Amino acid sequence: MRKWLLLLILVSVAAGFWYLNTRPREIELTLYFGDENAEFLRPETRRVQISPGESKLAVAVTELIKGPTEPGLTITIPEGTRLLGLEVKDNVAWVNFSREIQTRHWGGSAGEMLTTFSVVNTLTEFPEVQAVQFQVEGKVLDSIWGHGVTDEPIGRNPDLIAPGE
Repeated sequence: MRKWLLLLILVSVAAGFWYLNTRPREIELTLYFGDENAEFLRPETRRVQISPGESKLAVAVTELIKGPTEPGLTITIPEGTRLLGLEVKDNVAWVNFSREIQTRHWGGSAGEMLTTFSVVNTLTEFPEVQAVQFQVEGKVLDSIWGHGVTDEPIGRNPDLIAPGE
């Protein structure tokens, strides 16, 4: 009788552990989008569901691609852009975007800076990321949009975050 009770307890604990680890869970993300004047980045806090095994960093970039939900914020990543991959090595997030991030970008140094640092500042919210290396279709480019350098990891820029945020 004791053996059966112990077996029942072990099975119950295992089933509970399995159940808790296969359920989606809610996480809170801080995403950075452009302001109305394309001058600063403003944070938007968003709660999203994440499945077991899903990368919270990839979810953050996917949410950036979707654009803001709060009024007064503007997109920073061109429509049609897809996240092709994301991997963290030595505290650098290697983010691989589809070519639309380059070919559909509206241009200008201000727009380029907001796009760059919306991704960088969003990903450096996570303690395991200190910098971001951009890739387009698996390639590191000298300059994705023609102004800033994107061939080396880029660190957080708090100066672009709107004062008071």
